[in-house]
Amino acid sequence: MFEAPLVHKPGSTRNPGRLAHLKAYCAGWASANAGRICAALADDYVWDDPGEGRITNPELTNFLAGLKGKIDRLREGQGHQPYLVISNPILDDGPTVTTAWWHFMVPGTSIEGDSCVH
Repeated sequence: MFEAPLVHKPGSTRNPGRLAHLKAYCAGWASANAGRICAALADDYVWDDPGEGRITNPELTNFLAGLKGKIDRLREGQGHQPYLVISNPILDDGPTVTTAWWHFMVPGTSIEGDSCVH
């Protein structure tokens, strides 16, 4: 899932429960498994996509299905595992909120970027 070790920001509390949810969320993206992603999220979660806008937790399954279709077309039928690779993760596990940053890439495409989750 992560290509590099998780780096904790100095002073992070390292909440194991939140870290488990974050790892499940990342594993869901790595395998393009909407059920696994959604299971790791709060009910009021919102994915803010620069091209699609705000996508709520219930809408995420349909969004991911459409995204997978676009990526499969870019890959021209060549299967790639994992679906998404996360690297250079940094975690700030505060007293009430965990924030994570990482770089991602979609193998077999030119798609890559940075993500922030909190």
